[in-house]
Parts: sequence; C-alpha cells; structure tokens
Amino acid sequence: MNLKNYVDASEPKLTKGAEDRLKDLLTQWNTFDQERKSIVETEMQEYNSLFRSLEIPAIVLPDSNE
Repeated sequence: MNLKNYVDASEPKLTKGAEDRLKDLLTQWNTFDQERKSIVETEMQEYNSLFRSLEIPAIVLPDSNE
C-alpha cells in the first residue's frame, strides 16, 4: 500500500519507475483476483452442490484454541 499511497499523492512528483511498478503490481493483482473469483463463483458452487447431493454432514474442525 505504500507504493499506492506514493503514487496517489500530489507531492513528490510521480516517477516513471513508481508508475511502472504500480502498473506491474496491478496486473499481477488482476490475475490473482480473477483466480479468486473463479474459485468462489464456480469451483466452490460446484463443490457445494456435490456436497449437498451426497448428503455428507458438514465437517467442523475444532478451534485451534480449544
């Protein structure tokens, strides 16, 4: 977040290197964000449907503090 705050600030003047690095990081983030969306919106839905169709009881793990 430090780079984003730096890039968003009006002073000091934004350097080309900082601008390029932010662009690289945002490209990387978009890749991870798309993967997350795929998992949540598709793969988890398929898993939940299969789980329900097999009538498997939920697995509840004990809290690590217990």
